[in-house]
Amino acid sequence: MKAPVSDAARAVALASLFSEHERLRRADRINPFDPRPVHLREAWVTEAVAAAASVWGHDDDVSFFVAADVFAPRLEEVLNGFAYVASDVRFESRRTEKTLTIEHAASGLRAKGLLFDGGFGEINSDPDRVRSTSDNTRDGQRYTRLGIGTRIYTWFGHLHPEVRWRYGGPVSVSGTGVRRVLHSQGPLRWEGPCDWCEERGIDWETATPDSFLGHPLEEGENPDAWELD
Repeated sequence: MKAPVSDAARAVALASLFSEHERLRRADRINPFDPRPVHLREAWVTEAVAAAASVWGHDDDVSFFVAADVFAPRLEEVLNGFAYVASDVRFESRRTEKTLTIEHAASGLRAKGLLFDGGFGEINSDPDRVRSTSDNTRDGQRYTRLGIGTRIYTWFGHLHPEVRWRYGGPVSVSGTGVRRVLHSQGPLRWEGPCDWCEERGIDWETATPDSFLGHPLEEGENPDAWELD
C-alpha cells in the first residue's frame, strides 16, 4: 500500500532537517549530536529549519513539515541516545607484551598503544588500523568529539605513568585535538601539536621539566571512576 503523501513528505522533511543540522554543526567543527551544549539546542533547531526551508520552500507538502515542532523532538531523541553512549564508563582492553588496546565499550572508539624501550610510547587511533578488542567491525567515528577519545588516551597515561607519549603513529583527526589538549595538561608526558613549543624550538624527546616553564596549562581528567575490563 502506498504511504500517504503526508507521511512521505514528513520523512523527506526530517531527512532534510537532519542533513542541514549535520552540515551546520560540522562547519562549527563539533559533533552534530553532542548532548553537552544544552543551551544551544533551540538555536540549532531554528538554524536547521531555516536552512531546510530554503531548499523545500517551493514544495508545499514537504515545507509544511519543515518546522521546529517536527524537528525538535526527533533531534532530542538522537541527542539523548548520544548522551547515553558518551556517559558509559566501561572500557575494554587487550594486551600483548609491547601493546595495549583500549576500546570504549558503548561506542567502539578505540586506540592502540605501542610501548618502546627508553620509556617512550606511541598511540595509534586510526580506526582502520586498530583491531577491536571484541573483533567488532564498527569504528565508532560517529561518536567522536564527545570526550570519549580523551578518556581513552587518558587511560594509557593512567596505566603507564612511567611512559612519555610521542605524537607519532597514525592519529585520527579527532585524535589530533585530543593530543593538543593532553599536551597542554602535561607537556612533558604528552607530545602534541603546540604553537608555544614550536615557537621556542623545543625538541620534545630531549626536553626536561625546565623546558616547559611558563607553558600554558589546562586541568586534566581523572579516570579512576571509569571501569576497565
